Amino acid sequence: MDADRRDLERAVRASPNDPRAARAYLRASDRVSGLAEAERNQLLMVIHADRIPENLQDILPQYERNRNRLQRFGIVTIPENPRELPFITGIDGKPYPVPTFEQVITQLSSEDKRVIETINPPKLLLSPFARSNQELCQQLTSQTGSLPQQNPLNSSWDQNADRTGDLLYHVKQFKGKIGGMTKEQILALTADKNPFPGWNVLVVDGKPEIDQTTIVKEGGWYKNAHEFLKEYQDKGWDGLTPEDLLTLDMLAMETGTPFDQQTWCWLLGSYLKSARAVPLAGWSGVNAQVRLREDDPESAWYYPGSRGARRLGLGR
Repeated sequence: MDADRRDLERAVRASPNDPRAARAYLRASDRVSGLAEAERNQLLMVIHADRIPENLQDILPQYERNRNRLQRFGIVTIPENPRELPFITGIDGKPYPVPTFEQVITQLSSEDKRVIETINPPKLLLSPFARSNQELCQQLTSQTGSLPQQNPLNSSWDQNADRTGDLLYHVKQFKGKIGGMTKEQILALTADKNPFPGWNVLVVDGKPEIDQTTIVKEGGWYKNAHEFLKEYQDKGWDGLTPEDLLTLDMLAMETGTPFDQQTWCWLLGSYLKSARAVPLAGWSGVNAQVRLREDDPESAWYYPGSRGARRLGLGR
C-alpha cells in the first residue's frame, strides 16, 4: 500500500491539476493514515475545480482566514484533541463543529456557481448561527481590532429574540403567510436538510459600501424590504441574518474598514414577529458602533439598501 501511495503521490506531483490523480491519491491516503488538513484541502481544490466560481478561485485562502478569524476572536472553542475540529456551543447547549473545507466545496452546486458569479467581490463567510446573538455581541465587544474604538453594539431590539423564538429566519415574504423558522427549529433539522449544522455558510457581496444605485427604483423612489426580498429571490440571492452581520463585523475589526457607513442595510434573512419588522444594520462613525435596529418592511425613509448573498446548502 505504501508503494502504491508513493506512486500516486508522484503522479499528483507530475500532474498537479489532474482531478483523477488527486482523487486516487486522496483515497489511498485515507485508507492508510490520512493527510494533513492543508494538503488534503489542496487536493480537494483540484478534484472539485469545476465547482468553483470564476470569481472565487481564492476560496481556500478565504476559508482558512475565516477559521483563523473565528479562533482569534474567541468565537470557537478549541478542543484538547488536535484531531477534533473547533466548535461552537449553540443555544440548545450542543456542540457544532466548524464546517470542513470538504463540506463547503462539495456543497457548491452549478446553480450556486452561476449565482455567485453575479456577486462582486465575493466574500466567503462561516457564520456561527447556533450561538446566541447576545453572546456574539458580548464576545465581539470584548475584543480589540483595527477599528478606532470597540464600543458595545447599539441595538434597539431584544438580543434574546433568537432564544425566545421571536426572531424568524428564511422567511419567504414579509406579508401574509411569511413562513420562516426559529433558530431552535433550524438547529433541529436533520443533516439531509441542513448540511452545515449550527452554521451559515454563505458568499456575500464584500464591497465596503452598498451600491447607491441599487436602492432606487424607477421613478426615483427608494425600495423597501418587500421589494428587495422579491428582487433577491428572482436573482437567486439570499438576505443576511444578524449572525451573518456580526461575522462581517469581525472582518471589519480585522481590516479596519467598517461596512455600511453611508447606508442602512436590511437584514432580509430575518424577521421580528412581535414587532412585525425587519432588522437593519449600519455603522456609526461618530460612536464607532455597529447599530442594529428594526423597521416596518414597507418603510424606506431611512434610504436603506441591502447586501446580497448566496447561502450554500439551503433548500430552495
